[in-house]
Amino acid sequence: SVSAKKIFEIRNDMASAAVDTKWFKEYTGITDDAQVAALIEQTVTTTSASHHLYKCIEARRFVIPKVQTHPVYAEIRARFTEPDFRLLELGCCYGTDARKMLSDGLPPPHLTVSDLHGAYFDIGNTVLYADSDPLEHVGTWFGDLAAQDAAPAHFRNAFTVVSAQMILHVFSAQQCRDFLGTVLGVLKPGDGAVLFGTCVGAVGNPGEWGVVPTKGLPARVEATRFWHSAESLRALLEEIGFVRVSVEKYERPRAAGAVVSSDNGDSQTTHLAFSACFSRCQLGRPCIEINWADWTGGNKRPVAKEAEPAANPCIFSLRHIAHTGIPSHVTFARGSTGPQLTVASIEANTLAVLNPASGAIVWRQHFAENDALLFSKVVSAHGIILLIFRLDVVTVSFHEPTYAFHVRTWNQVNGFLVHDIEVASAANLNCARDKDICSKQIDVATSASFQSTVFAILPGGFAVKITDSKIEWQTAVNKGLIDQFSSIFVAAENIIVIGKNLETNLLNAEVLDSKDGRIQPASKPLLKLSEKGCFALGNDGAIICNVINGKAGIAAFVAGSEKVFWVNSEDIFSGHSENWYATKISQNQFAVTSGTQSVVVSTTVSESRIISVKAIHNFEIISRYDKSFFSATEGDKSLPFVARLHYGNPKEKGAILELISANGNDDASFWKIANFSKRGDIISIHLDTIYKDDEPTLRLFTIFEDGTVSLLQPSKNSKNGKNKLESKWTNDESLAHIVDAIFVNLPDEHLLSLANDELHESVADSEKLDILARYIKRWKSHIEAFQSFVSTLPDRFTAKPAVSISNNTVSVVPLHADRLGFRKLLILATTTGKLHAIETEFGRHVWTRWLGTGSGA
Repeated sequence: SVSAKKIFEIRNDMASAAVDTKWFKEYTGITDDAQVAALIEQTVTTTSASHHLYKCIEARRFVIPKVQTHPVYAEIRARFTEPDFRLLELGCCYGTDARKMLSDGLPPPHLTVSDLHGAYFDIGNTVLYADSDPLEHVGTWFGDLAAQDAAPAHFRNAFTVVSAQMILHVFSAQQCRDFLGTVLGVLKPGDGAVLFGTCVGAVGNPGEWGVVPTKGLPARVEATRFWHSAESLRALLEEIGFVRVSVEKYERPRAAGAVVSSDNGDSQTTHLAFSACFSRCQLGRPCIEINWADWTGGNKRPVAKEAEPAANPCIFSLRHIAHTGIPSHVTFARGSTGPQLTVASIEANTLAVLNPASGAIVWRQHFAENDALLFSKVVSAHGIILLIFRLDVVTVSFHEPTYAFHVRTWNQVNGFLVHDIEVASAANLNCARDKDICSKQIDVATSASFQSTVFAILPGGFAVKITDSKIEWQTAVNKGLIDQFSSIFVAAENIIVIGKNLETNLLNAEVLDSKDGRIQPASKPLLKLSEKGCFALGNDGAIICNVINGKAGIAAFVAGSEKVFWVNSEDIFSGHSENWYATKISQNQFAVTSGTQSVVVSTTVSESRIISVKAIHNFEIISRYDKSFFSATEGDKSLPFVARLHYGNPKEKGAILELISANGNDDASFWKIANFSKRGDIISIHLDTIYKDDEPTLRLFTIFEDGTVSLLQPSKNSKNGKNKLESKWTNDESLAHIVDAIFVNLPDEHLLSLANDELHESVADSEKLDILARYIKRWKSHIEAFQSFVSTLPDRFTAKPAVSISNNTVSVVPLHADRLGFRKLLILATTTGKLHAIETEFGRHVWTRWLGTGSGA
């Protein structure tokens, strides 16, 4: 408790320091001054017991939202409801600014708060705002952004706006530079991204002020704090790479006679308000420019206006027109209209169906920016008569504004949306920020026994049954967040979900009743899983696990049973192997590989639920330095196939595909793929095979490291014993992942110093012309060029150059400037580390260069 006398003193101190509690009272609903003063003093007392008291805390100014007095706030607030808007608040302290912005309409999932550590934020939740609504669904990250490489990976290019109020003056000069450099990297390029903030500044020359910042932080070099002047801060922001930088002085109200001393020769300090943009590419909203005239701080704000669009409109919209993105999920399937290739790209947020014969897009769905695609799978949708069925595509996405998952079903033939089911998230997971983590916790299953029914396991560990746009049941199968499930399948009348305990890595397999979702009492073996985990085969309940119970091994068991069949390496390989594991390749088969040796294995489950395995084919032994990939024919095929592709140095030998029939009865065939080294490593392969003229005909969809995808098929020149695969078509999907672009001026085709200049005259004729005649002829030449340009204007305004961009390098492209300088070279950088050069007149490729592994964006 705080005495009445102490409360009186606090109220007087706050009044003399111009502490305005109006907003705090409105937000908390507390109207009594004494109660407000007591709550503020309790916050200070709680903080001082274990943490540093900054000046703003000592002055009790933490109940005033700092963000509301900044001149750009009104413009930024107007963007709160934009679907792609994301704001990062740095130096969140007790969360006052965060609550102000949320009360002004910013959706909680669009806000992330950060500070050196979470102690102040926790005190805000438990003391200062204890009686108010908690901040739910707001992202948090606590750490030192002034330390090099401290920002988490998911911060990169993630935020539209960064707020940094009253922070910079607590850094040393180098820490301030490092901090602002990190901020530049978290802003979204090309979206009118803005950094805005305030800080204490020097009235005169910038310099140190004799106080060492917070000590003991990892990776932080201790140094004296630094005050910037308006001029030095402006220069620093521009040097780092910000544009349209504005820094102005203002005097914040303070108690009469109050003076802040310093060690840099000045007797007083001032306050600096700054804004800066990251807008190298002005495709969307232009950056905000501030008219600072007559602004002195406080409630008087200047009028903000939008800047003129930049002269270099980049073409990030390419991905919305002509590309599908680098595939993360691929399925070959045959529907009522013939073969189709379904691809989904988690990174590009895109689902599409391609024509395997040409690579052309049959239909394409680009998910909204706030609806993160996480999973895709092609399933059979049986009708009332089981002989009549269609193929559907099931997708799972995470809708960030509502924190809900959407399970959608699409008709694979035409892309029509069949069902869209919203499933509330059972865990406080933001899958828009953690796509990689969430996508590994999703699976869906269907069965002919359950018409129009989809079973799904979703992030957070809960299973759901959906029938005809209706959720029949939803069951939590995890214990907190320590259990992570990744696979679901139908076995008889039960649903099986499998995963592992994140703390112990022990297997977790649950059996659910398909009718009501109740968890059934069932036994399971005690297995410690390796990173390769488990997978299910077929509909008979067989589960294969990679385990590390003392040593690496492979265990097979039937769901609901403790009895384990151990696969011994001696039974599979020619000799013992230490580093070996199993990987699923089809519904009834898996591959066991040690790197050099690989075997295709099938499983059977007896009526007494005894599982047995059988090796059906030994692939050729390869070098331990080779890379290998497996794939199998998907869907219901009368004669399915299994393939292994391996290669060492692709530049010297290319790659070898070894193809076998899934039953192992036929001899293997070998196919060679020529040099592909310029595309980097192979990421994955996807096999499709049919019998034609009593011979297997195969197609291999291949994804390369540089972002290209290619469909390979047998060469027409292939002969027995010399089988070759060649590219039928190639798409460069790196163009769906452009992160930066610049324009390059092209040289003039004819220079005035050459024998024939732009007047097309010889040197002898040039000597005969006087100055006036030359001037007149030059103007006539320019007028003719301009008239020629005007005649092309209708085509220029109606054409869509992004659609016409070719994936292939063109040998003849005009690489010189036109008369009026419209033709340029556009250099595009992609996340795959690939560069593209495109001439802007016709949108044709000039060259592409892949910079190699690890080059990134």
